[in-house]
Amino acid sequence: MKALVLGLGRQGKAVVHDLERSSIVREIIAADLKSTDTIRSRLKTVAHKKTRAVQVDGADRHALAALIERYRPQVIICMLPPALGFGVAETAVAKGISFVSSSYTERLAALDEAPRRRGVSILPE
Repeated sequence: MKALVLGLGRQGKAVVHDLERSSIVREIIAADLKSTDTIRSRLKTVAHKKTRAVQVDGADRHALAALIERYRPQVIICMLPPALGFGVAETAVAKGISFVSSSYTERLAALDEAPRRRGVSILPE
């Protein structure tokens, strides 16, 4: 499985750490608004063999869609601020990709029908 992790603060960094140890995950795209050098620096405390650092603005749906097209993840794990989660979820569903988030957001319930039609999951906190 290929995973796209958006947001590399404390939670995002922990997610990457855990995914690195998963036998199911073969590749991790670690994306943040920061530069790729900053992302690599944040992740270098542990050997990350499966992880690739990329820069993206999670609020920019066109940039996010392009990133998804380029790397084709099977799951998007959103560790961005809650205000950005709904837009990321909408983009994920539109691209046919499952979405996981650590944030509570009632707005995700509005997306219930679209993921069912697309055969993808949305899993908030």
